[in-house]
Amino acid sequence: MQKSVIELPKYMNLSQEKLQGAVSTPEWIVNLMLDRVGYIDDIDKKSIIDPACGDGNFLVVALDRLLNYLEKHKFSNTEKIKAIKRNIFGIDIDENAIKKCNENLNKILEKHGIRKKKLNLIYIKEMRWI
Repeated sequence: MQKSVIELPKYMNLSQEKLQGAVSTPEWIVNLMLDRVGYIDDIDKKSIIDPACGDGNFLVVALDRLLNYLEKHKFSNTEKIKAIKRNIFGIDIDENAIKKCNENLNKILEKHGIRKKKLNLIYIKEMRWI
C-alpha cells in the first residue's frame, strides 16, 4: 500500500483495516437493522446477504437469530442446516476476513449443537463483476 501524501494527526489512529475500508458494525446496530427489516418472524423464509461481510459481525447475529427461531419451532438439525444454506450468505474481498467470518459463524453453530460446516461465504478478488 502506498504511503499517504497527507499526514494525519496521531489522535486519528487509523488502523490498516480502516485504511482499507474495513469497519465493524456494532451488535446493537445489527440488531436494530435486523428488527427494522422484519428479521423477527418467519425468518426461516428470509435470506440475508452481506456483500462486505468482513469477519461476520452482521451474519453472526443473523445466524444466531435464525437458529434460535428454528429451535423454538422444533426444526431438526438437518432442517436447520438446509435453512442456513438457503438463507445466510456473505461476500468479501479480504480472504482472511472470510476465514475469520467462517470461524465466527461456526462458533455459533457449535453453540447450538451443530458440527462445523462450510457456509455460504465467498471470497472474490475484485468487485468488477457486480
